[in-house]
Amino acid sequence: MNRRDLQKLAELRLEEAKTLYDNGFYDGAVYLCGYVIEAALKARICKHLQMKEYLDTGDMKSMFLSHDFDRLLFLSGLKNRINLANRRGTKLFQNWSLLTNWTPDIRYAPVGTHNRQHAKDLIEALIHNSDGFLVWIKKLW
Repeated sequence: MNRRDLQKLAELRLEEAKTLYDNGFYDGAVYLCGYVIEAALKARICKHLQMKEYLDTGDMKSMFLSHDFDRLLFLSGLKNRINLANRRGTKLFQNWSLLTNWTPDIRYAPVGTHNRQHAKDLIEALIHNSDGFLVWIKKLW
């Protein structure tokens, strides 16, 4: 996948998460929020490392094929831009902290694990006007 494909995928997963949320499928909405973050970070990595395609095969697979948001944030070159020391980015850091509780293993969580409020909080952490993670990273991807 190239950078533009990953950008489109992030936006699509967000729309899917919102649709699930609007229809009361909170577990699915939460699950897809994680893939919004992952695709957005991978798009940024392509830009930062000047890669035409995201490397998820071959010798580099173990480094790039990851769901670990901290690793992906590091590879994106943005690790130092999301931290508490950046006073203007405090809300962004809070949103990032909420989002990083996600793991792909939540797909095995019992039905009803995630409630309406939790799903709403994650979506808001992605799309908040000035401090949403997706809003922020779109300026950099």
